[in-house]
Amino acid sequence: MKVKKVVYITIIAIIITSIPISISLARNVSDEGKVLETNYTMANLEVKENMSGKELNINGKKVNTLYSYSMNEVDIYIDKNENEYLQKSGVTVGFIKAMEVEKQIEDKLREVEIDEKAALEIAIEYGKNNVDEFEKYTTLGVKFCNTYNEYQVYFNKMIDNCLTMDQIYITINKLGNITSFLADKQGMFDKYQGINIEENLVNERIEEFVNNKYGQELKKYKMNSKTLKMKNEKLVLECMVEIETHKDTNYLEGFDYYME
Repeated sequence: MKVKKVVYITIIAIIITSIPISISLARNVSDEGKVLETNYTMANLEVKENMSGKELNINGKKVNTLYSYSMNEVDIYIDKNENEYLQKSGVTVGFIKAMEVEKQIEDKLREVEIDEKAALEIAIEYGKNNVDEFEKYTTLGVKFCNTYNEYQVYFNKMIDNCLTMDQIYITINKLGNITSFLADKQGMFDKYQGINIEENLVNERIEEFVNNKYGQELKKYKMNSKTLKMKNEKLVLECMVEIETHKDTNYLEGFDYYME
């Protein structure tokens, strides 16, 4: 299985600043301050039995596909050109186009190329036509990926100015063609709109956690990001905290604050 084919599983739900840090996803802490051990594992890949092919409607075109494999709640189907389509509860929530031969890409890129602004406009137009309530999503940013020669565009349906896992990810090559699309968490957090995030209490728990773990070694720390996620079927505010010690060692700590 090509790396490109499973890129949607390894997409980071938020854009984290690229800094030289050691990763330490060590603890989950509840709102009572109890430390909870959690295994951070990749999504399970499986091949389900008795799964047949499907005729899918993709952008108004009928596409015949065969079942390939599944990951968590998403079933992946493949067409004759090795393009993959992501189905969740019978709804297409994404697709990944097969990579072209490098020479073919180079030949095409000699033609007219789009810029970052045009890539964003293409992604927004696609989102309007393919995502429910797209107007409620916030544009997070556009990045150019040199590895695949394409733009990566991120949108997020935020709650109280806080990121959620309800993210849309679209990639567009320099010719303006959409090469992949992922929106498998649509509506997951809608029932929590209007929820009150007690920032002061969250910050207190983080300070307590950091001081207990690093003690006198701690030089300083700062919040990197906050994202609302579902873990153990409960709403969790995942806080990523940058740690700097007096030994000039940096870490990125994952801290889970259970909202319910």
